[in-house]
Amino acid sequence: MAPDKQSVDRLIEILLQKGTVFVGRAAIVLVVFTLAWVVAGWAQRGVVRSFERTQVDATLVRFLASAARYTLLLLALISCLSAFGITATSFAAVLGAAGIAVGLAFQGTLSNFAAGLMLLIFRPFKVGDSIRVGAYTGIVKALELFSTVLATGDNRRVVLPNSTLSNQPLENVTYYPTRRAEVLLPFPMRASAEKVLPLLAERARALPDVHAEPAPEAKIVDFQNLRMNVLLGAWCDTENHASVLADLSLAGKRVLDEMRERPLLTAKSARGDAPPK
Repeated sequence: MAPDKQSVDRLIEILLQKGTVFVGRAAIVLVVFTLAWVVAGWAQRGVVRSFERTQVDATLVRFLASAARYTLLLLALISCLSAFGITATSFAAVLGAAGIAVGLAFQGTLSNFAAGLMLLIFRPFKVGDSIRVGAYTGIVKALELFSTVLATGDNRRVVLPNSTLSNQPLENVTYYPTRRAEVLLPFPMRASAEKVLPLLAERARALPDVHAEPAPEAKIVDFQNLRMNVLLGAWCDTENHASVLADLSLAGKRVLDEMRERPLLTAKSARGDAPPK
């Protein structure tokens, strides 16, 4: 039996009323969530600014700022759901009933969050440290709730999940204030070790950023392809490590050049043989 015109008109009227209410609520929710997004950003920046002149570590400040932002967004989401008749109690009940499913679906995100808390508690690094994780090396720019941001030496931005940092070896390159710089220098077998090794150590001691104690040292580590490989090492401040490496390499190159010009650095002259013409 076909519906009469009055029933169809009544159905259309109800649909229009419900649709108008839904569209109105959706518009309000969109506006509210947009404002919440903006306010959450202000709150995040406000937390950072409020701790700028304090002694609180930058890593903790950025973590608290991220936590404040996501907390406001979560509260806004719950408020927006209440506009459609989903109360906070109902929302919690749904989450409780679907806890296992949600946990399995978001196990990666939750593991990143838990790893972020562990990184914050045990503090293997802080913002500004240079770290090496897997194939990535860079300066820590931010430790967030779910990820850590690095800036590489060639100024690339790398975002690593926090679980990645907690599940594999992590090297903090700048953790200690001093480091040992080492370069491997290949010398020909005819070079006199009694002359070359003390000369290399002397040149290393003369470098401006090298520490006097522990004293620089040069030693033969192996012999390969008719060459003796000499390891030249010196201690320096961590911030000067790269420049000291370059200086040690240059010092070794200069000794090699002098060896070609000064027969006193050759094994023949050490035995008292006449220098080659």
